[in-house]
Amino acid sequence: MAIGDEFNSRDWPLHCTIAGVFALDLIDTLLDEFATVTASHEAFQTATTDIDYFGPNESVKVRLLAMTEKLNNLHNDVVTFIEQNNGVFNEPHFLRQDFAPHITMRGEAPDKNGAIVFSQLTLVDMFPDADHTRRRVIASFPLSTTQEQ
Repeated sequence: MAIGDEFNSRDWPLHCTIAGVFALDLIDTLLDEFATVTASHEAFQTATTDIDYFGPNESVKVRLLAMTEKLNNLHNDVVTFIEQNNGVFNEPHFLRQDFAPHITMRGEAPDKNGAIVFSQLTLVDMFPDADHTRRRVIASFPLSTTQEQ
């Protein structure tokens, strides 16, 4: 997706959330610093694992992802960056040791033991123009490609 692209909140593309919903005053300087954080991580892959159900009623079907050291490090560095810049998470109890990487299953779902490649992080505005039904891509940050996947 390109910067500025919008979509309905029900129509998320296939993705894994690295850090849950948060509020942060994004200024150009922070975006540049965040680009440095993401560039310090190499692209990597992990595998899909089991099916689980998330949400308050355990009604959201997800495909879990294998936690790797690279995935865990990326998650922790992103969370730390947000916290150090006065960001506030909606659900901090799902961070760090309680982070459960997953893909929400909509339509066709990835099979178990499928390869999932992480090559970029994308920041998404969850309430563009105060509209909770829309999502807007703010920025995308590539991970380093200096190693084999």
